[in-house]
Amino acid sequence: MIYHAKTQRLMLFTLFLLVMMITMLLGFEARWTLFIFIPATFFIFSTIFIRYTFEILNHSLVFEIRLYGVKIYRKEMVLSSIKKIIFKRVAWGKRCVIIKNQTGFNVRIVDFYPKDVFNDLLTFANHYDIPVIRTNEYNMLENKRHSS
Repeated sequence: MIYHAKTQRLMLFTLFLLVMMITMLLGFEARWTLFIFIPATFFIFSTIFIRYTFEILNHSLVFEIRLYGVKIYRKEMVLSSIKKIIFKRVAWGKRCVIIKNQTGFNVRIVDFYPKDVFNDLLTFANHYDIPVIRTNEYNMLENKRHSS
C-alpha cells in the first residue's frame, strides 16, 4: 500500500511571509539582503511543494521524496538491509516509526496518511521477523487510543 505525507504548509507559508516582510522592511539598499533573504525565501517557498511517499511491498519498503513532482530521493529497503523498526512517540500525541538500516540513512515515518501505516509496518515486521522496539511512551499512546 502507498502512504503519503506533505510538509506543514501553514508553518512554511507563515515563515515565507515573515522573511518577505523582513526583506521589505530592511529594503534592498543593503546588498547583504539580496544574498541572504532572497535565497532563503526561494528555499522556503520550494519546501512547501515537497511530497513524501512510503510504500510497503512484499519484500521491501520504499521511501521517496518529490519536489514539484520530480523524484529527488528514493530509498528502497530490502529485508536484509533493515536492522530494526522502532515505534516511538513524538510531540504530544503523534506516533512515529524509525526504520534503522544497515547502510545509508534511517527513515522516519511521521504524519503519513492513511493512519494505518503503523499497523501495517508492525504486521510487516512480524511477518518477516524484523526486530521491533516499542518505547513506553508509544505503548502509553497506543493504550490511550484504544481506550478512547
